[in-house]
Amino acid sequence: MGSTPRRSIGGVNEIMARVSPGELQDAVAHLAEIQRRMVATETFRGYRAATIAATAVLAVAGAIVQAVWCPDPMAQPLRYLGLWVSIAVASLVTSTAQVLWQGWTSASSHRQQQTRIALEQFLPCTLLGGGVTWAVTDGDPSAMWLLPGLWSGLFGLGVLASSRQLPRPVAWVGLYYLVMAAGPFAAGPGRWACAPWWMVLSFGVGQAAVAAILYAYLERDAAESPFDDAGEVTDGEI
Repeated sequence: MGSTPRRSIGGVNEIMARVSPGELQDAVAHLAEIQRRMVATETFRGYRAATIAATAVLAVAGAIVQAVWCPDPMAQPLRYLGLWVSIAVASLVTSTAQVLWQGWTSASSHRQQQTRIALEQFLPCTLLGGGVTWAVTDGDPSAMWLLPGLWSGLFGLGVLASSRQLPRPVAWVGLYYLVMAAGPFAAGPGRWACAPWWMVLSFGVGQAAVAAILYAYLERDAAESPFDDAGEVTDGEI
């Protein structure tokens, strides 16, 4: 009976001796990739309905400002671009600041990994949108009428990429953005493609829908739970 643990340890040591360092590293990397894929399919609770709703309000506010301050975008391209780039930056900061803070200050490595994956999924469309905007502004401002459709389409792709970690109805919002992207292209060159109500219909309605989904599927029930997003007891319940 007493020799059984020693035999087990000896067997493990013998197996480890036969495994090369390279094979061990490959096995560890394979396990890490499996864990990452599992985390990527879990529901991410870092986004907040209130902050997403705030971006919808920003879109509506931007449309109102455009109607008063820049009624003819094709004749005032710098005003139009300055306004909507500012709105985009403000929306990005509003929606991601809380995600970054909660993710990087969390003691849970699992939550930190979820945050990393969520940001990685949306990063490509953000960078591409910025690059396209810069290319049009620097190269051919007369092609500015293409931007509202491109913004909506790229944002829709980002929403679809992120929907794997969010409630299923979010994917329908991503498709909605892609459909709305066709509107400015159908309008063709001219002021109608850059009309302020396009931004309300696409980003205002789209972000409001995402906020409503997050609240209905993730936050309404969680508000009654004594646990936080990481499954730990909140301070108020201790």
